[in-house]
Parts: sequence; C-alpha cells; structure tokens
Amino acid sequence: MFATDAILASQFFALRKSVPAAYRPIRRLMLAVLLDGIDCLHPARPAHPLSRRGRLQAEAAAWIWDMGAGTPFSFNWLCDGLGLSRSYLREGIKRRLPRGEQKGE
Repeated sequence: MFATDAILASQFFALRKSVPAAYRPIRRLMLAVLLDGIDCLHPARPAHPLSRRGRLQAEAAAWIWDMGAGTPFSFNWLCDGLGLSRSYLREGIKRRLPRGEQKGE
C-alpha cells in the first residue's frame, strides 16, 4: 500500500535484461525524443517567441501538455512505451518551469 519508488540495482538490471535485444534501439530512440522535448521546454535563458528557440519551446510545451494525443511519438505514447507515468512526469516538468511559463494548470 505504501510502496516506495526505489528499486534495487539487481531489480533494475533484471528489468533491462527482460527487454528483447531487438527492442532496445527503439526504446533508446523513444527516450531520446522524450528528453529532447523536455530539454527544448527548459532553455538555459528566456527565448523570444519569434526566435527559433522560442518556437521550439512553444512546440515542446504544446507536445507535452497535449492530453489527447495517442499518435506515435506523442508524449503520451512515449511515456506508455517506456513505462513512465505521464501525470507524474508532467507534474515534475511543471515544478521546474518558471512561474509565468507553467501550462496545463
């Protein structure tokens, strides 16, 4: 009932070995796309909305906060494929954003 999120190293490596070798490159690509979207949302400094970085930031925000997307490589699809909680990840992303930039509230 009150389980923690922590797992042992042996449990982690057992999970990694259970994924067939043919699916590992796909999972790595899925993780790379997810991390790139999060990185685009969190720029090092504020970006002008009309700049390239500003457009990437706006696209990443729309992609992350889109609740209904079920298409391949949508935020929801990637989270499901990687076994991550969408709502938990969105809450973590929202906490890291500056107060004025928080979407999805």
